[in-house]
Amino acid sequence: TDNEWYLTGVQLEVGTVATPHEHISYGEQLALCQRYFYEFLDPLVSNEDIAIGSVYNSGQLEVCIQFPVPMRSLPSRTQVSGTDYYVALGNNGSDLFDGFSGTGGGSKNRTMIFTNGDNFSGTQGQARRVRKQNASARLRFDAEL
Repeated sequence: TDNEWYLTGVQLEVGTVATPHEHISYGEQLALCQRYFYEFLDPLVSNEDIAIGSVYNSGQLEVCIQFPVPMRSLPSRTQVSGTDYYVALGNNGSDLFDGFSGTGGGSKNRTMIFTNGDNFSGTQGQARRVRKQNASARLRFDAEL
């Protein structure tokens, strides 16, 4: 009566010869998908840790992001950012900043993201715990075809 029809367990074939039905576990399918796209931050969580970063110079913080599986190719990065969306904690203080201004030094397994200026200041050589400050913050890595 609600005009909904659910179908599962169907495999479409090209041609006239059917192949055995393929069963892929959720974990395997997720890993296959993450080769093409990976959203690093959970959209439902505020104050989520990103990684430990290091202060390269007084205005630049560098953070290495490890992907859960190797990406298909070198990914491009997009982000959702805004005023004080991220925070770097360390040395008994915190520095709020708006977002990451660049990506570099990456591979299919990991990438380096950094902020340059963008309201960040720190002492060269210090380590910082980097996390999102706003639930709307997003970091996305895309290696689509």
